[in-house]
Amino acid sequence: MPREVLSRWIECADLILDGGQPLRFLGRVQLSGREYLSAENLFLPLADDDGKPAFVLGLCRYTPRLS
Repeated sequence: MPREVLSRWIECADLILDGGQPLRFLGRVQLSGREYLSAENLFLPLADDDGKPAFVLGLCRYTPRLS
């Protein structure tokens, strides 16, 4: 995974864990200069045994862009 993509995913996970609430992201998939998919992502913070958000569960849905 390219470093700039990895850092973006880490920032999103930190945002979810720090906020302690689910977040939904909408966007476009960018691969090798092509943008042919739309993305809808739902991320949920999960707590550890002490009740502190420590894990992130994600659901990603990709659909072809029509335009």
